[in-house]
Parts: sequence; structure tokens; C-alpha cells
Amino acid sequence: MLNDIVDVLNDVGAVLNDVDVLNDVGAVLNDIVDVLNDVVDELNDVVDVLNDVVDVLNDVVDILNDVLKYVVDVLNDTVDVLNAVGAILNDVVNVLNDIGAVLNDVVDVLNDVGAILNDVVNVLNDVVAVLNDVVDVLNDVDVVLNVLYCTFL
Repeated sequence: MLNDIVDVLNDVGAVLNDVDVLNDVGAVLNDIVDVLNDVVDELNDVVDVLNDVVDVLNDVVDILNDVLKYVVDVLNDTVDVLNAVGAILNDVVNVLNDIGAVLNDVVDVLNDVGAILNDVVNVLNDVVAVLNDVVDVLNDVDVVLNVLYCTFL
């Protein structure tokens, strides 16, 4: 086994002594470093673009916040107007209820006036009846006077 290890070490020594192999490994490592540097440059470019996107998104967020504030203000103003309109409508309902009560009172008064006018019509009919009786009496008196006149003439 020791001989195997010695053989492997001799093979490694032979490879390490081969300068061309070491130069090839160094060239490959340099190429890997160059590729990794290119990848880092590309990643830096991506980071720069992402930073620009973040800046734009922050601007969009600011604009959306401004729009949202405006919409909230408009909604609050709308609520205030609707509350005012609601209060006015409540006042109108109260006034209409008051007018309804007054109209009911007017109807009651008109009904009372109608009853009074019916009473007046009944009294006038009674007066007419009495006057008709007076006319009848006067006609009877006229007949009596005419009879007396004719009798004494």
C-alpha cells in the first residue's frame, strides 16, 4: 500500500512538474475570474436597474398616496354634503308634518264652519217659515179687512 501511495505521489509530482498543465490550469482559473468579474458587472447593472425600478415604484406609491388622500377628502366632503342634505330633508319632513297638522286644524275649522252654516241655513229656513206664516196672517188680515170694508160700505 505504501508503494501505491508513492506511485500516486510520483504521478502528482510528474503533473506538477509539467509547467504546461499548470499554465493551462492558471489560464482556466484566469478565465473563470474574468467570467465571474463579468457576472459581477452584470449583477451590478441589474442592481442599478432594480434601484431605478424601486425609485419609480416609490414615486408611484407617493402618487397613489396623494390620489388616495384626494379620494378620501372627496368622500369626506361627500359625506358632509349628504349629512347636510339629510338634515335639510329632516327639516322638510318636520315642516310638512307641521303643515299637515295645520291643514288638519283648518279642516276641523272648516267642518265647524260648515256645521254653523248648516245651523244658519236651518235658522233661515225657520225664519222663512215664520215669514210665510206672517204673510199668511197678513193675507188673512187683508181678507178680513176687505170683508169688513165691503160690509161697511
